[in-house]
Amino acid sequence: MLSHNALRLDLTDFDRLLVALRSQLAAGKPLEAWQADAIRRYWKQAVHMLVIHHDSEEGGLAGQHRWRYAGCAKPVLKK
Repeated sequence: MLSHNALRLDLTDFDRLLVALRSQLAAGKPLEAWQADAIRRYWKQAVHMLVIHHDSEEGGLAGQHRWRYAGCAKPVLKK
């Protein structure tokens, strides 16, 4: 639950960033190089965190019971 909240907060912050940039550009102020660089670095990190989060969901309990999600029959274990 905490990781979902953190991801939501990151996306909310990014949305606020986009609103501020729209206002800046609408006022005729150009995007500065440092701003573009900061946005790229922020988004790269946000995507990285999303991938890590989904990888951890794919593993663990969800990964052990993937057959349920795929609608497949439970695998038969050979002795």
